[in-house]
Amino acid sequence: ADSGTTVSLEPGQAVEITLASNASTGYAWNLVEEPASSVLTLVSSEYVEPDTPEGVVGAAGTEAWKFEAVAAGTASLKLAYFRSFEPESVGGEFQLTVDVK
Repeated sequence: ADSGTTVSLEPGQAVEITLASNASTGYAWNLVEEPASSVLTLVSSEYVEPDTPEGVVGAAGTEAWKFEAVAAGTASLKLAYFRSFEPESVGGEFQLTVDVK
């Protein structure tokens, strides 16, 4: 729901993006437009397994991406949801602009 929005941060603050993801399908979120590294840096990205009863296969989890503001400026980033072997088949996109004061 926050795709296409702008957030404001101070240097040293972080923004975390959490997106639905299902690793069992081969799809994953990929950073396809990297932000200006002088303004915003990638701190971490990880897949979080779903909390499901044992034996349940194929349930969706989430991917959490964390970026930290480095210095004043504006940076844009774009994530796309696709299989590494099929990058032209995009299942979703997420875009964010970060304005660091």
